[in-house]
Amino acid sequence: MKKIFAVILALTMCFVLTAPVAVAVQEDEVYPIIIVPGYSSSSMYRIDENGDKVHVWGVDLDEILGRVKESAIEIGIDIANLAQGDAKRLADRLGTAMLELYGDLAYDEKGESVYELYRYHKDAEDTSTAWLKENENGAHTHETEIMPYVSQYLGEKADEWTFNFSTDFRQNTVDCAKDLDVYIEDVLEYTGASKVNILAVSHGGQTSATYLSLYGYKARVNNAVLTVPAIGGALLAYDLLADDIHFDEETLMYFIQNGMMLEEDLDWLMKAHALGFLDELLHYLMPYAYQLLGRWGSIWDFVPADKYEEIKANFEVTEEFRNSEVMEKCDYFHYELLPNLPSLLEKAEDAGANIYIISGYGAPSVVGTQEESDAIISLNASSGATCAPFGYRFNDGYQVIGKNCDNSAHNHLSPKMNVDATTAYLPETTWFVDGLFHGMTFKDEYSKTLMKLLVESDERVNVRTYEAYPQFHEAMNVCESVYAEFDSSVPGYLDSSDTKLIVTNLSLKNNMQISSVSVSGADISFDPTDYLFKALAPGESLELEFDGEVPAESLSVAEVTVAYTLVGSITPLNDKAFYFTLLNGDAPEYDGENPYVKLASDSGFEDHIKDEETLEWFNKLGVTEFFDIIYRAVKNFINRYFGFLIKV
Repeated sequence: MKKIFAVILALTMCFVLTAPVAVAVQEDEVYPIIIVPGYSSSSMYRIDENGDKVHVWGVDLDEILGRVKESAIEIGIDIANLAQGDAKRLADRLGTAMLELYGDLAYDEKGESVYELYRYHKDAEDTSTAWLKENENGAHTHETEIMPYVSQYLGEKADEWTFNFSTDFRQNTVDCAKDLDVYIEDVLEYTGASKVNILAVSHGGQTSATYLSLYGYKARVNNAVLTVPAIGGALLAYDLLADDIHFDEETLMYFIQNGMMLEEDLDWLMKAHALGFLDELLHYLMPYAYQLLGRWGSIWDFVPADKYEEIKANFEVTEEFRNSEVMEKCDYFHYELLPNLPSLLEKAEDAGANIYIISGYGAPSVVGTQEESDAIISLNASSGATCAPFGYRFNDGYQVIGKNCDNSAHNHLSPKMNVDATTAYLPETTWFVDGLFHGMTFKDEYSKTLMKLLVESDERVNVRTYEAYPQFHEAMNVCESVYAEFDSSVPGYLDSSDTKLIVTNLSLKNNMQISSVSVSGADISFDPTDYLFKALAPGESLELEFDGEVPAESLSVAEVTVAYTLVGSITPLNDKAFYFTLLNGDAPEYDGENPYVKLASDSGFEDHIKDEETLEWFNKLGVTEFFDIIYRAVKNFINRYFGFLIKV
């Protein structure tokens, strides 16, 4: 029972989350690292009337399994009713359990915690990874996959000098930032170091950005790397408070594929079979969730700036709460900090902090909001960049806004021409990874190695420092299967210096065979004999020369679709579209009256099905993509060898 609830609560809150002797600083100084984790990562307790600790937050798997076992029959009946369209019974059961189990976390109408809660550990000495491993069997350590990898630069003292920040995640962001300020001072005193490095994830990114805005002048931070940061909020908080949650099942499945690094392409199973009962279940569950977290300062701080006024006007709260200290701090965060964040972060940089952001995009919200995001955090909120609506790009000839970078020599426009990074909080030190899902930085080889590189960098770098790590790049998670770039241009761009397309098999276990390479938006083509019947081993690349000439124009988009077979996979036939901005001449005149054009993969097979019912039938069977791949391969072959007779 509790396990099921924990899963739903995690989706609702959305945030996938003997003492060592102080070591003297060496002559060649290195800096201790503080992990500022994602939402709900800090365990807390309260003191009861007998003076005993009562565990309030932190998942106890044994208790979860015990609750599920006790209620297995009732849960089974409720799930059966859910399948018949009755979602309320299961929602009521889960909601009641939620309040029983976690009601101690609630705030009252004054915006104050119902109980005074305490963090299990908060000082530098007992939050080092070394201390927690020795005394707590590793409990209360954060991001256990990431930290051993990132902290390698500390050598033998990696565990001693890795520190696990905790905070009361319910409170306002400015309060979390204040906790971080106190904690950093404690770590510096404990280690004797002059500065710290920060690695922040999700909510930790919002906390760290707020800290740097308020306390950056203290010059206590060397490198601050904020990965998939919720700096300006989270789409899920808006959807929660607006009671407007509609699961995007295909995105949810692809999220799972990323997290599990599956090489099987299963998201198509959800494409035509929407699980609408999940939306209904959450609709009935929302009133219980509001009782628990509807007055938390952090939830309100998660509301993106452009949605804040709407939620304040429409969400039902008492006048007492509207005038509470919680809302005063939320107003301060939204009206004072966020609008001035670029200049505030620049001041922190001037004081010596190197601030780096790694943002993911390329997906809508997992609960259906159609904005560029990493499925949880909108790209605008995580980076400050201006984005075209999801599924669209800026029209040909688009000129960047230039708000925070007006240097014409810097290309801050994404390969899809759907992201303008000149409005980002920090245009020169923000990296954008297309296909990076929230919380999946360690699962993506590109983002993972970039993150480590930035944490351990000895000097300030920017998006042009490392040739292998340009500002925009495709994700390299193995579930993406294939990657393609041209041979001479920066990845994601195309000009006359290019002569080949380099295709790489990202799989770790399956050979790949390319069945077709199709191009639209540029008059170039590939000879099928160069790739047909040639197996690419895991990690292997194939260079394909193309015929034709790159168009002599700039600021338009070419699409290259690679269809392939993963030999041995249960879903062998797949394809992926790659987009390249042309940078090869004069740009066409931008049509400001039609600022966006649809960014859709060229699907010749669907275009040939005129009857909507037939197309719907193909989609429900999940075979549309299969026939499209076959169509592309045949089309390319005919056009290549029989084009003088007929064009398909």
